[in-house]
Amino acid sequence: MTPTTRRLFARARWVPALAALSLAVVVSSCGGGGGAGAGSTGPVVTLHGTFEIQPGRCTSSHGVPTGSWMVIVDSADSKTVANPDGGCANHFYTPLTPGTDRGIETGQFQANPTPTFDTTSNSLADAVITPVSFDGKKFGMGTSANDVQDAPNGGPVFTAPRALLQGSKLSVDLRSLNITYGGPPGSTCASAQGYGCWNLGSKAATGTYDAATHTYEIEWYLGESFTQLGDSMLVRFSGKFVPSGHGQ
Repeated sequence: MTPTTRRLFARARWVPALAALSLAVVVSSCGGGGGAGAGSTGPVVTLHGTFEIQPGRCTSSHGVPTGSWMVIVDSADSKTVANPDGGCANHFYTPLTPGTDRGIETGQFQANPTPTFDTTSNSLADAVITPVSFDGKKFGMGTSANDVQDAPNGGPVFTAPRALLQGSKLSVDLRSLNITYGGPPGSTCASAQGYGCWNLGSKAATGTYDAATHTYEIEWYLGESFTQLGDSMLVRFSGKFVPSGHGQ
C-alpha cells in the first residue's frame, strides 16, 4: 500500500450516526456537565508539567472503561471497530497505559525512538503510552515538531503541547501528537517517508481539571485513523497533572 493509498484509507466521512456515537461516549465518560459555559470563568492560566495517564480498566463486558482509552470508528458504515487484542471483554475499547514519561509533557517534545519500529513492525514509541496491540501489531505515541505523516524530512511545523485552563475547563494543544503503527521493520518516520506514521492529535483536546486534586480528563475526536479498518478515532486521557518541578 503506497503512502497516498494509506492516507486515502483514513479520510473521514462524517455521518450523523457517528456524531451521536461520539457525543454519547464523551458524555457518558465525563459524567455529563453543567452546560457549555460551566466552569469557564476567570483568567486563562497556562499549565506546565506532565499529564500523567491513568491506565484504562475494563469494568464490565458492556460498559465504558475507566481511565484512558481509545475507540476506532468506521464512520462510513456507522460502526465502531473491534480490537480483540485490546484486553477488554468489550472489544470496541482499547485501554491505554502510561509509558516511560507517564503521559503527555507540556512545553517539550517526546520524540519517537530510533528505530521507531522493531523487526516485525511493532512501534517502539513508549514515552507517552506503553505500546498496545491493535489487530496484531503494536502502536505507540510520541510528540514531534515535524509533520511525521506527510513531510517527515521537512522543517518543524508544530509547537510542543500546551495546556490552557480557565476555571475548571481545560484545553490542550496536541497537534504535535503522532501515532506510529505498522511501519517498515527497523525504520523511522523519516527513513520510511512517513509510512506507518500518523498525525493524530488535536488543536484543542478539551475536558476538565480539578485544581484541588490535580485530576483531569480530556478527549478528542479525529476524522482520521492509523488503521485501514476505520477512518476516525476517539481518544480519552484521564489521570493526574504533575506540575513541573514536583517529584514524580
